[in-house]
Amino acid sequence: MAEGTILMPTVCSVCFQKFNTPRILPCSHTFCQTCLDKHIKSSQEKTKGLGFSCPLCRDFITAPGVLGQHAPEKWCELFPTDKFVASLIEKSDDSISVGILCDVCKTDGKEETATTWCKNCESTFCESCSLNHKKFSPLQKHDFVSLQNPSTPVEPVEFFPEHCKTHPKCKVDLFCRDHQVSSCALCIPALHQTCKHIGSIEEEAATKSDLIKIRSKGLLNQIKKECDYLEQKVKDGKSDVEEIDDKADSASAMVRNSCERCVKHLKETEEKQLSLIAKHSKDSKLKLETSIEEFENRKTYLRKCQKTIEEALENGDDVQTLIWYSLMTENVNELKKRELKTIRIEWTSIPNKKEIAEIEIFDKFVDLNVKEKMSKEPESINNVPNHLQLHRRNEWEYKESDIRGGVFLPDGCLVLADCSSKRCAVFSEEGVLKREVKFTRSPWGIHFDQNMKVLYVTFLGKMEIKMINLDDLSEIKVFPMEWPVRGITSINGKFHVIGRSQLSMLNLDFELLERTDVDESSDDITTDLYGNTIYSCYGKDTVTKKDRKNNIQFVYQHLNLSRPYGLAVDPKGNIYVCGYNSNNIHVISGNGKLLKKFDGFPSPQFIAFQGNSFRFFVVQNKSCVKICELK
Repeated sequence: MAEGTILMPTVCSVCFQKFNTPRILPCSHTFCQTCLDKHIKSSQEKTKGLGFSCPLCRDFITAPGVLGQHAPEKWCELFPTDKFVASLIEKSDDSISVGILCDVCKTDGKEETATTWCKNCESTFCESCSLNHKKFSPLQKHDFVSLQNPSTPVEPVEFFPEHCKTHPKCKVDLFCRDHQVSSCALCIPALHQTCKHIGSIEEEAATKSDLIKIRSKGLLNQIKKECDYLEQKVKDGKSDVEEIDDKADSASAMVRNSCERCVKHLKETEEKQLSLIAKHSKDSKLKLETSIEEFENRKTYLRKCQKTIEEALENGDDVQTLIWYSLMTENVNELKKRELKTIRIEWTSIPNKKEIAEIEIFDKFVDLNVKEKMSKEPESINNVPNHLQLHRRNEWEYKESDIRGGVFLPDGCLVLADCSSKRCAVFSEEGVLKREVKFTRSPWGIHFDQNMKVLYVTFLGKMEIKMINLDDLSEIKVFPMEWPVRGITSINGKFHVIGRSQLSMLNLDFELLERTDVDESSDDITTDLYGNTIYSCYGKDTVTKKDRKNNIQFVYQHLNLSRPYGLAVDPKGNIYVCGYNSNNIHVISGNGKLLKKFDGFPSPQFIAFQGNSFRFFVVQNKSCVKICELK
């Protein structure tokens, strides 16, 4: 054996033994299958099935496939075998201290230490043989890996989901537009039997390249917002931990100050309560730190999803981008379904002056009250408290207009659809015109996608829906329709539109999924936080709510509601109805009961809330915009 033998990367960094079935992670680190499996299982109590940290670099590795699809016990098998390490193990001696020999020299009966590995030939070479190998013309393009630096990965590890998550042996080659998911041929009869719009994934990527990029960027924005939200939760949790320390110190000071008034026989009581304080402090901080870790893990998981989508977009491969978009959409939606609990611990300490005076019956220095409050994310929906009052903030007029639809943007601007002048315009909250676009037909309904920053606009009597860029109001795409629509809204990846006589549910490409006949005087439509559909009928003076199975939950009528037009839903799930002829706005609960009635709105015909706030604007007398807030 030649002197100066090099130790090769054939030893697992966990068990320090030669690799047994080496599995490589996306971070390019390799471990024995058994070692990795044990590490994954031991991590689940903290990560709650979202993934695990690499044992070496601590990089967060997301759970394979769709979130929750595979049990953690199966994850290890889903990571690929490290072929480079496996090849070196085959060529190395059984002893760990023995290095890798040159394959060429071994054929001549020599023992020379290998310095490189050819990925094309899957053979090892010493320095001399490596130079000779590169001189041969047909082999000059072969890719060599240095064995001198075992820490350098052979090549970037790509975990591209080209195989079906349900049928791992089948490649993804189809795309269901109704569910916005990629699948294989075997999935169609099992999971998409009733779906109407399924096509080749290559064709989908080729024909809708721009939409794929827009939707992927929209998902990216959604992930970023969720990460910001989780980051704030983490900060709040850490602040609570510090507050626990402060309040524990304060309570301890009260105990010690009171103790100075007492005699030696109270010392035992003092120590007893200090121990109780310490226990509550420790338990409280432990619970808060556990909560923080859950938020950190969810944020880290979303960051990895974000990075995946960004890399797919930079790669420029639309097929990969679409598949990643599909997978990440499912992961993000699945993650949002998972219950996330926020812990808030209230700590108050009140000196017991009366008890301190009664030394003979004394058993504690302060009243220690530790409350643990648990809230689920998202929070449950409750009705608006009755003490909320309506405050009118601003009022201005969009002259010579007939505003039929609009959006209250997060930045405070308003997008208005002027039916009479055939234009859409963006105004500041004070009524200053910022930009506008004119159309050949009268715009009616507007839906805003906050993640993609695009508007969907319907037109009176026209069988199309336009996708508009919010920044410059330029047209992105026109979706042809088989019938004219007016009201439009979207929830859970589906569009809901209403025309004069029909209510329809469409996929993201505006292809029909379901259609229901309604009264021809039906006008506006909205959805609540549970995906239920609400629509108004000015001919019958009714507001109807249907669940996701198209079953009627209630039909609302009231003597003081005439010709209902515009609809909106507040952050708590209550429904606001514009009574055009009754000059009022009705606030209806989720089960169809009247909660409030706001008078003093002459001929209101449209209403829209600003995000998850209680600020909204109302269009009255066709052209007057009134901005209000419930406080």
